[in-house]
Amino acid sequence: MWRVGSGTAATVTPAPPPPAPIADPLPVAVAAPRPTEPAFEASTTPCAATPGTPVPPPAPYGAVADLLPRARAASVAGRHGEALGLWKEARGLPGAGSADAWAPVVARAEVWAEEHLRAAVRSAREHRWSEAAEHIAVVRREAPERPCAKDAAVGERAVERLRLLEGGSGGGSTLARSSASAEFQGTRWTRVFVPLP
Repeated sequence: MWRVGSGTAATVTPAPPPPAPIADPLPVAVAAPRPTEPAFEASTTPCAATPGTPVPPPAPYGAVADLLPRARAASVAGRHGEALGLWKEARGLPGAGSADAWAPVVARAEVWAEEHLRAAVRSAREHRWSEAAEHIAVVRREAPERPCAKDAAVGERAVERLRLLEGGSGGGSTLARSSASAEFQGTRWTRVFVPLP
């Protein structure tokens, strides 16, 4: 630095040396940019059904909703086989009515079947074979999937057994009746082998 007004030259202070350059840090690996994935495109092709499995068309809601009213009408009119058929058709279908709603229809059909089976026992004991067979047949025909149909099948065998006993040479002896009755022990049909007073 120079001093002004002095006869001698001022001492010059040298400038400090520039700082040493800072070494670059270790290079950092930069991940390559991920390739752009193509946008998902929904397929316009509908899913194919399983080969060999036909897909039934959905039932119209109105037709399903009519099953219970139709069954009620059939039940009131005494067409219990028709009512049970509609009940079977309605099972598992949404909108066809709850189990509680169908219960009276099924219960009336069960009462109807019970009346026929009791009449069959009475007819068989009185040796009215054709009437007994018809009472049994109508239950098996109109209520094929109900427990009463199995009961009727047992009754069919019992009535036929009694008919053969009565038509045999022994005329339906007490011993033969007791032996036949033991075959149907635990069912209503043991009563057909009890002679009328």
